[in-house]
Amino acid sequence: MPKIFDSTYDLVMVAPEGSSVEETSPEDFPLHSGFIYHGVPFDVGETDELEGYINYTTPSTILADTTYTVATITHGLGYAPDFQVFIEEKDVSSDTFAHLSYGYIGTNLYFTARVNTTTLQILMINGLYEWTEGFTNRNYGFKYQIFNTPITGHS
Repeated sequence: MPKIFDSTYDLVMVAPEGSSVEETSPEDFPLHSGFIYHGVPFDVGETDELEGYINYTTPSTILADTTYTVATITHGLGYAPDFQVFIEEKDVSSDTFAHLSYGYIGTNLYFTARVNTTTLQILMINGLYEWTEGFTNRNYGFKYQIFNTPITGHS
């Protein structure tokens, strides 16, 4: 999740049961005031199918004008729910997350997410250029949360 704080902020942190606040990594907190939350997921503090972390390595060749499915998460809620997805560039730094959509200026390569009444998809979309190095074989992490509130006002 993206950090919105530094060490000068007062924080509210809820550590997982059996863990101490001092020994818990920021992304493992079920609730942490230093991160952006857009609603309350089912069973706050519990890990379920509506929240998780996905590892992804880009292909060794990224074809031009191609969309790659990073992950498909089934939620089965029957409506398009609010959600958030964050990306971590694991080869660049650890514990630094950015909100999707996320791209590289001038490359037409970006990551995004979309939701419908049954699934959340995380996608890598590539535009005009084929990549055989640079963006290939790179490791990413994706933290996602699906909320119990429907997206309204979208068609």
